[in-house]
Amino acid sequence: MKLRKHLLPSLAAALCLFAGGELRADFLQTVTFKVTTFTQLIGVIDGSNTIIPSPWTQTHTTAEVLKTLASDANIGLGWPSNSFPSTAKLAVGTNGFVVIDGTNVLVDVSSIIRFQAGDHDIKSGKKNNPTGLAAPSAKDLQIARFTFDDSSFTNNVGSVTNGVGLTFYIQGIFSNITADTAPKNGTYTETRTAKLINGAGEGHDSNGAPFMCTGTVTVTGKANLQLPP
Repeated sequence: MKLRKHLLPSLAAALCLFAGGELRADFLQTVTFKVTTFTQLIGVIDGSNTIIPSPWTQTHTTAEVLKTLASDANIGLGWPSNSFPSTAKLAVGTNGFVVIDGTNVLVDVSSIIRFQAGDHDIKSGKKNNPTGLAAPSAKDLQIARFTFDDSSFTNNVGSVTNGVGLTFYIQGIFSNITADTAPKNGTYTETRTAKLINGAGEGHDSNGAPFMCTGTVTVTGKANLQLPP
C-alpha cells in the first residue's frame, strides 16, 4: 500500500464525501489526538547480563501537541510567545493545519503536521446527485497517516528552522461520516465526523529516544454552507 504524496488535497477529499476529489465548500475542523507511547529505556549491565526495563508508557493529548507547536511557532513561525491561549485548538482546512482561538487563526503549522492518504476510498451511504450533498449521510474509509515532524521545518520567512525535535507518525483506517441537511434557499448544514481508531506508529521524542505509539485522531466540524450558484 502506497501513501499519496499530495498531502492536503488528500485530506480535503477525505473530509468532503462524494466530492470526487473536489471540495464543494470548506470550513475549519477541530483535530484532537489521544496517543499512548511506549518509549525505549536504557539498559544496565549487571555482571554478564544486560537488563533493559519495560518501556516507559505515557498517554498524550492534544494539549501536549499544542504545547510543542507553541514552542516551534515561537522559534520559527512568528508567534510571540512559547504558549498558546488556553482556549486554542488544532484545526485543519483546505490550506492545511492551523492553530485557532475561536474564529481567529493564530498560526499556520502545516509545515510541521501533515496528512497522507492511501490509494483507495471505500464509500457507502446516499447522496443527492443534483446537489452532491449527503442524503442524509455518507461514509468514507481510507488508510491514512498523520505525521508530526518539527526536527526541521520551513519558517515564516521561507528558510529552514530546527524545532523542539519531536517526530512521529500514526496511521490506520480513517473513517469519515458526512451528514447534510436538505438545502433551504441554497443553505444547508454540514456535519463532519472523522476518526482514526486503533492507529499505530512510531517516532523519536525531543531527547532522541525511540518510541512506538497507538491511539486515536479525531477530526470534527459543523457549519452552515451555501450551494454554488
